[in-house]
Amino acid sequence: MAVFCRSAASLVKPVFLLPSTFAAVRHYSSGGQFQYILVDKKGDNNNVGFIQLNRPKALNALCDGLIIEVNKALDSFEQDSGVGAIVITGSERAFAAGADIKEMQNRTFQECYGGSFLSHWNKISTVKKPVIAAVNGFAVSNEMIKFCK
Repeated sequence: MAVFCRSAASLVKPVFLLPSTFAAVRHYSSGGQFQYILVDKKGDNNNVGFIQLNRPKALNALCDGLIIEVNKALDSFEQDSGVGAIVITGSERAFAAGADIKEMQNRTFQECYGGSFLSHWNKISTVKKPVIAAVNGFAVSNEMIKFCK
């Protein structure tokens, strides 16, 4: 287990995409570069899907757009037979600061918690491939972590 943890930790280095790597990002975004996440394949055989939350100014607060993009990346990696596992990590100071409360400010309590406001957040729990949360920095009340294996 310790060997796996060390090898997985080596995958969690900060990702900085250069213009030459945008083609790979476009492949997974089905039509354009993601706004809230960085996507890559890592490992000796490019067999590890890598999703980095990329809203550092908001401490990676989980907004609808970010969750939708993560779901799209998860779908792409799940359909890719060359990918055996998926790693989700944060950026800079935080893994994720929990739900983005700015999206809730104009909604009632019932709309936020009783309706379908958060229903699309559960996609990560249905992914058949192992999903690893490589938590770095703050992880405040984070639902995403509990669904990772």
